[in-house]
Amino acid sequence: MSIAEQNPQEKKMAQRLRELEERDGLFQAVLDGLPDAIEIIDRDFNVLYLNAAAEKRTGRGIQAQKGEKCHIWLSGRPMSRPESSSLKK
Repeated sequence: MSIAEQNPQEKKMAQRLRELEERDGLFQAVLDGLPDAIEIIDRDFNVLYLNAAAEKRTGRGIQAQKGEKCHIWLSGRPMSRPESSSLKK
């Protein structure tokens, strides 16, 4: 018997992790099935996620672009962030 099976709290956490992994897989499958490019970026314009259409458009996979500034792959060059950005809120 594993430790996770012996400890009810760990068993519950392991079950929740499996559920989240399933949900993540479903989310990925839905977004990858869309014909439109979808990019998710953070407040600092770092790439967090690209769907399959976005990867195809850029010609690079998510692993190559994750954490990169989105404007680098859009324009090919770095840009400075405006000081009075409404995204800071």
